[in-house]
Amino acid sequence: MIPEKKESAEKRSGEYKNEVKVHNSFQINVNFGDSLNLLALAGGIYFAVEIARKAKERKKRIGEATA
Repeated sequence: MIPEKKESAEKRSGEYKNEVKVHNSFQINVNFGDSLNLLALAGGIYFAVEIARKAKERKKRIGEATA
């Protein structure tokens, strides 16, 4: 009995395969029917760009003053 179990285990050992499938997806859904959301999104992007531009100018002025 014991040898039969070993043989069957040896036969089955080649049958197992490890398969790993990864699906990374990032989705942004915007409903164009909601104009208030679009307005807020556009305003937020505008303010973020303006803040970044002012910070860049400030850093440039500080660099010129110290040089």
